[in-house]
Amino acid sequence: MYSELVEEAQAAYPHIEAGEMFSMACLKLDDKVLGGDWHGDFVVKLSEDGAKKALEITGAVQFSPATGHVMKQWIVVPAAVSDRWFKLLEQAVEYRMSHEYK
Repeated sequence: MYSELVEEAQAAYPHIEAGEMFSMACLKLDDKVLGGDWHGDFVVKLSEDGAKKALEITGAVQFSPATGHVMKQWIVVPAAVSDRWFKLLEQAVEYRMSHEYK
């Protein structure tokens, strides 16, 4: 599923690069991580509003790579709803290109 997302992302956005960060396969734009494969699920960085809305997706949770360390705006979206991944990636690209990106 993630490999399909990578192909779709690179077809739609030629400047997106597949890479790796902390042993996690990821998608980058201008050397900034947009999202990646987290144990078969998709973790993605969204705007604050986008993250709040993404948490409404069944099974979506805030990303916490280490116990007790929640990363705001990073949301893990389960493989069971992988049909939503590309739309979320589009939102991540839009957020990355905005002046609001942190």
